[in-house]
Amino acid sequence: MELPTIDGHFWIVRDGKIIDWEFDNYKIIRMVHNCNDEKDYLPAPDMTQKIMIGMFKKVITNTFNKPWDEALKKFYELSLLVNKTKPECYRCFQNCLMEIYENGGELVFGSLGFKKKNSNDYWYEFGGKEYKTVKEFMK
Repeated sequence: MELPTIDGHFWIVRDGKIIDWEFDNYKIIRMVHNCNDEKDYLPAPDMTQKIMIGMFKKVITNTFNKPWDEALKKFYELSLLVNKTKPECYRCFQNCLMEIYENGGELVFGSLGFKKKNSNDYWYEFGGKEYKTVKEFMK
């Protein structure tokens, strides 16, 4: 299963709250770029989200040769089988799939930034404030 390489981020919205994970790598990124813990989630425009989410879902459905709901179940079962249920840094799509399968929620695609200390600016580790199109999110 080969997912596309992107410069963007996936997260979940459930009951109006963002579900995402904190990793040690993020602490290092914030330190290097002089940022605090405040995150900025910028959903991509609707059409860009539909295309990006669709592209990733297509990899899963093609891998298992099943419709989305069945492919998601197979992905979940395979992840359990190989003990890959713990969220991992830089695997946001897979992390979200596991969480959505277990607890539901809406998958969102866009940019993630961290607020710079003593500034109103953000460092975008995934995507960017100006990213709007699929082309901009593709590496």
